[in-house]
Amino acid sequence: MTVRMLVSGIIASGVCAGFSVARAQSAGDAIAVQGLQGNTLVAGKSTAFRFFTTAALFASVSRIDVSIQRPDGSALAKSWTKPEFTSIGSSRAGPSVVVLVRGADLPWIGSYHLSATALAASGARLATFVIEQFQLLPTKDIIVAIDRVHADAVNPGSAAELQAARDAMARLGAIWPIRDGVSTIDGDRTAGLRFEIQNKPQPYGCDGNPKHSDCQVCPFFASRQHRTGGVDNINLAIGYRFTDPREDFGGIAPNFCSGQSVGWASIVMSGPLAPGFAQETGHVFGLEPKNDPHFDPTLQAGHSKDDLIDAAATDLGFDIQVNRAFPAQVHDVMHQAVCGCPNDQTSYNTWDWEFLRAHFAAFSSTGPNAPSRFMTDAAPGIAGVGNTMYLFGKRADGRVFYNTAVMGQGGRGWAEVDGGIKTSAAPSAAAIGAHVFVAVRGLDGEVMLNQADEGRHFGQWVPLRFQTDVAPAVATVRNRVVVFAVSRDKRIFATQAVMGQPFSPWFELQGHGQTNLAPSAAAVGTHLFVGITGLNGLVQLNQAELGSAYSGWQSLNFTSDAAPGLASVGGSVLVFAKALNGTLQLDQAPLGRAFSGWFEVQGRGQTNVAPAAAAIGNHIFVTIRGGDGFMQTNQTDFGKAFGSWRQ
Repeated sequence: MTVRMLVSGIIASGVCAGFSVARAQSAGDAIAVQGLQGNTLVAGKSTAFRFFTTAALFASVSRIDVSIQRPDGSALAKSWTKPEFTSIGSSRAGPSVVVLVRGADLPWIGSYHLSATALAASGARLATFVIEQFQLLPTKDIIVAIDRVHADAVNPGSAAELQAARDAMARLGAIWPIRDGVSTIDGDRTAGLRFEIQNKPQPYGCDGNPKHSDCQVCPFFASRQHRTGGVDNINLAIGYRFTDPREDFGGIAPNFCSGQSVGWASIVMSGPLAPGFAQETGHVFGLEPKNDPHFDPTLQAGHSKDDLIDAAATDLGFDIQVNRAFPAQVHDVMHQAVCGCPNDQTSYNTWDWEFLRAHFAAFSSTGPNAPSRFMTDAAPGIAGVGNTMYLFGKRADGRVFYNTAVMGQGGRGWAEVDGGIKTSAAPSAAAIGAHVFVAVRGLDGEVMLNQADEGRHFGQWVPLRFQTDVAPAVATVRNRVVVFAVSRDKRIFATQAVMGQPFSPWFELQGHGQTNLAPSAAAVGTHLFVGITGLNGLVQLNQAELGSAYSGWQSLNFTSDAAPGLASVGGSVLVFAKALNGTLQLDQAPLGRAFSGWFEVQGRGQTNVAPAAAAIGNHIFVTIRGGDGFMQTNQTDFGKAFGSWRQ
């Protein structure tokens, strides 16, 4: 028979949690766990946040206030009073209080930030806690077909047997790295575990052979595979029954029906079934492999050498199923000797949890996703890269996120730009071929640049040795990237670099322009345009042929209280600007000719910050921060009307 596993995710204040050995905690720390300390964390699963206090403050905590910045840019704010949170008086790290946040409030893959305050009954602040960043990783839902097989004693299965199976699946739903929720096959498709129990065992002789029973098993499993039309298809199956009188328990896995690729576990045992179900299904998924540090080479292959989960992992973890601390001893389900203990005294170990998560993430079933929309408190950024649109946004805590969408397709979901920077201003972006650049103002005022090839991760943020109080702008012309920034005395400067070479020294743009808002830039062929909103509130434009001086600042006769957004398409430059009433206006001109005059962009968009625009071929995209704080995008082919705004 197989064994059991236990896991937990941990994040200390200021540290991103990952798959690693659990470490010591101390007063003032905050950690996030989904069971054992040391587990990775998955999106959509209930997460316990443990806040370690001093012994002197522990009894005084009356309320916990928590704010969580989520990957879609929104903030979750919740409070727990003393009857609602869990107090743990002793552990290896001392006393702590724990709040449980349900997976429905943490539904997305990606980067989160937590800040929390412990308050006394008087409202006085006792302590503050921060988890600077924690990642919720991808996983997929598990779809399971369960067959109650033939027994010599009782057929069909009793109500107690069926309930024991349901209870076991509830435990597996907690200790598997899947999102919250238990439902039926084709039931609630937001549930991380969906299963169906068939209770129609066929006796010996069902196929004419007196030695064969359970002719129903393989047809039942087959009927839940390879189905079309958006319905559930199983990726695991289980056959089980209680033991007959004077029969020993046991299990075998993996098993495969002829012509079927979905493995199934066979379990015969009575009482709580989670230990047996967890062990045999673990075998179906390949536990324990030889590279598992818990692998026991002295016993039957595929088992853990540990009967009990490491005490530090349980002591600093939290059982999210029953909303309480783990008991003193928790059994590793993958140990060969199945414990025969209650369901809530079993778990997978942390290594096995991550092994299963990686396995589950490859399934083709439903599961949590990265967010499809993004809330920001600043102007957005946008760039066309090949046939892909890149959108950039700043979250309220200063982190920079991006989303990509291939022309004609939906977005892939919002994720944090690699490098871990924070900014107090809008991002700006541009591209050379399949290479995308994004520029921001760091919290210390330094202009910073990052880059990536289309479809690949970003690298590290590089300082460009310029201090500014507002967002920079970036544009590309031929094989050069040009960055524009406003000095602290409000003058406009630029630096540029040929791809793969160092940046030039910063120089001031000719024309003596001044602004206290961000610049914007775009190129038409080898001709660069730079837009600002001057100190007098008028939108102004400057321009230069590559390698030549700028011609000076020209007013476009439009008043705004936000920076403009520039884009180029074909041989024309487009200038988008926010009107004082919040509407979005557009003026445009072919290179070397006069501007057409301002008109409102169709769709009735409203914003309180600067717009951003870019093009792919002759297709124009413009994005704004809408009135609800979520980014909105509109698009059109050049020369045609814009459509509606979409988040």
